[in-house]
Amino acid sequence: MIKKGQLTVFIILALTIAVGGAIGYISIKNNSENNSKNFLNGISIKPGFESIRETIISCRDLSTKEAIDEIALRGGFYEKPTKYFDLGITFVPYYYYEGKYYLPELSTIENELSKSVNKKFSTCLNNIKDDNVKLTFNSPKVKSSIIKSSTSFLIDMSLTMELAKDKLTVQMKDAPIDYKSSLYDIYDVAKYMTESHTEDSYLICISCLTKMADERNLYVDTIDLDKYSQLVIISENYTKSEPYSFVFMNKYSDDDYNKNYTLKFDPAPGMPNPNTN
Repeated sequence: MIKKGQLTVFIILALTIAVGGAIGYISIKNNSENNSKNFLNGISIKPGFESIRETIISCRDLSTKEAIDEIALRGGFYEKPTKYFDLGITFVPYYYYEGKYYLPELSTIENELSKSVNKKFSTCLNNIKDDNVKLTFNSPKVKSSIIKSSTSFLIDMSLTMELAKDKLTVQMKDAPIDYKSSLYDIYDVAKYMTESHTEDSYLICISCLTKMADERNLYVDTIDLDKYSQLVIISENYTKSEPYSFVFMNKYSDDDYNKNYTLKFDPAPGMPNPNTN
C-alpha cells in the first residue's frame, strides 16, 4: 500500500513510544502470573520473599516487552546509528542514504535488544522499594535471540534477597522468557527492500514485495515525506489488537531521482528511437 503523508507522522511515532511503557505494562501484567509459576521451580521460597519475587518477575517481563516494542520503532536500534532522522526524544534510522547502505545485520539488532533489556531491567530492579527485604544483584548479561516466529531473552545474573537472618540467592538464567514475534520475518522484508536498491536505487518490484509480505502475513506502508525522503513501516496483521510495527527511512539523491525518472524504452519496428536526438 503506497500512501503520501506529512512530517506529522513522526509526532505520532514519538507519542507511540512515550505511551509504549503503559501499554506494555498492561499486556505483560496479565501474563506475569503464568510466567512466575515456572520461575525458581524446585527451589523452596521462604515466607516473606514471595512479594519481591513477583516484583522481579514483573520487571523482567516489562523490560523485555518494552525492548521489543522500542527496537521496532527505532528500526532495530537502541543506540543511535550512523545515519538517522532525529526526533528529539527518539530517532528513525536510515537504511539507504543517497547511495550508501546502513541496513543492520540481524545479530546487530539482537545486540541492540540486549542493551535495551540490560538498561531497563537494571533500572527497574533499582527502583524496587521493600522495607523488609534487601535486594542486591550484579550487572546482567543479556542474550537476545531472534528466530522464525520467536524472540527470546536469557538474562544471566544473580540476585540475593535478605530478610532478617534469611538469605536467598537466585539465578535469572533459570527464568528465560520467549515471545511469539514476527521480528525475524519483518527483518527479511526490510532487508529485501534495502538490497533491492543495488539493482534500482529508486524503484522496487511491488509484486515481489507484496508476495513476500503476504507469505509472512505482514503489511508494508511507504510514506513519501518529500521528493527524496521515504518512511517505511512494516507491520504485523492489522487485525491484531496491538499490531507490531517496524520503522525505518530511505533518503534519495538527485542522481537517484533523475536516473530513474528518465523514461527509456525500445521503439516499435519501423518507428524512430525517442532516446536519440
